[in-house]
Amino acid sequence: MKKLLSVIFVLITFQSFAQVKLGVKVSPSFVFNRVKIDSDSLNVTNDGSGFRPMFGLIADIPVAENYSFSTGIGYISKTIHLKIDPVDGTEVSQKYIAQYIQIPLTIKLFTNEVSIDKKIYFQTGFNAEIQVYNENKSDGEDAIEKFNAIDFPLVFAAGSEINLGTHTVLVLGVTYQRGMINVSKRESFESNNFSVKNDLLGLEIGLKF
Repeated sequence: MKKLLSVIFVLITFQSFAQVKLGVKVSPSFVFNRVKIDSDSLNVTNDGSGFRPMFGLIADIPVAENYSFSTGIGYISKTIHLKIDPVDGTEVSQKYIAQYIQIPLTIKLFTNEVSIDKKIYFQTGFNAEIQVYNENKSDGEDAIEKFNAIDFPLVFAAGSEINLGTHTVLVLGVTYQRGMINVSKRESFESNNFSVKNDLLGLEIGLKF
């Protein structure tokens, strides 16, 4: 019985991976920040958004008829815009760039065909992000002295997949990613509650083969 179950498991696993859809995607996105500080002598706020690229590889692994485990690997560049306003000083604006390698860990749910060769999808989960580079693009003292090496933004996405041929699928969608981890490790502000979290809103354009 155990051997039979093992054989069935192997066959199911092999069939799932044999149906994996691989592809590429690009996502022009707006990145904006949620800033929080608890200080009587200093006010730090978000100072605008940035238009940044995100691109990578897609791997959709079927789990059942209408849903897949969606992963892959990608690159994303994020901006952080801060306005620092001391009570007894001059207001200063700072801009940072942080670059990440991103591994999506998401579930993608599909509808049945809503028209010929077209399905709607909904996607949710997390992105595991590892920072590979950061830079302060402004002069003066760093508001963010050190960056957290990781982030795990929540992912919410929706869109459509359109069959262009026997093996080619066009992906068009929108994505919202909500940062869950404070990217700043600064400790020298007169506050124990300074945090910066990154959010992203973007379009997704991809091809799966």
